[in-house]
Amino acid sequence: MIPINLRGKVSRERDTANFTSYVGVQICSYESAFDIHRKIYAALGRGEHWANWYAYEVGRLASRPVKKQMLKRDLAMSQWNLGSFSNLGDWDPDKTIDQAECEGPWLFAPPVLRCQMIGAGCVTFQNSLSLTIQAHPDLTCSPSVPAGWIQSWIKEIELDVTSMLADAPRSQWLTA
Repeated sequence: MIPINLRGKVSRERDTANFTSYVGVQICSYESAFDIHRKIYAALGRGEHWANWYAYEVGRLASRPVKKQMLKRDLAMSQWNLGSFSNLGDWDPDKTIDQAECEGPWLFAPPVLRCQMIGAGCVTFQNSLSLTIQAHPDLTCSPSVPAGWIQSWIKEIELDVTSMLADAPRSQWLTA
């Protein structure tokens, strides 16, 4: 499940109201980060985030007993998600924030629940990428499990970056 920010696309009375939707992407163990990225953009291209947004809006009109029945009969979600991934994007690339308490890596991850046992998040703050994975205790209590996932994630990113640099003309390479 990938949250989608709809601020600026929808209006609400309060700025603290829900402005998010999501796209659900099924991921296979053999797929690369690039494959998954393509799936996310394909789901966005089909407007799945809008379908989920309107389903949420319609769901708000249902009575409490109807909602309970939908949950009881597994009609509230077509399938449970293993987890949620969110990328907060690139923050302060020009390094204009210089308060000491803001320096260093910034970490976050979507919440984990029994029906959504993995929360993975990334954010780039001042040109430094931070990756976080948390696992629900029903999935694992061993810190080595999510640490291994992080290491695999880093290797996948390194492979993708190496592949992109190999395919791009030298004039397009990024410099640090």
